[in-house]
Amino acid sequence: MIFDHTPTEDEVESCSLVETYLLADMAPDVVVELTPACVTPPGTRDLLPGEEWVYLRKESPVPDDAARPEPLILIGYWRGPGAPELPDPHDFVDPS
Repeated sequence: MIFDHTPTEDEVESCSLVETYLLADMAPDVVVELTPACVTPPGTRDLLPGEEWVYLRKESPVPDDAARPEPLILIGYWRGPGAPELPDPHDFVDPS
């Protein structure tokens, strides 16, 4: 995970949480390892061999007194830690 500042303890914990979500979505033989990194603008960070870019935006919690948007309709979602009743993508993999 790349931050434009030194990551806080909470941000490092978020890195671990994202890693868990990614692992739940990958085949068992896929290696997922996230490490927080700091790159301050205008600096850049090139991918190292074997690395891939993955994007997930962390949203701030909505205050209880805030107007809530309409709920999303689930389309094409897969089983995960918070949704064990949904289909598991591993069940649809053709090993050949």
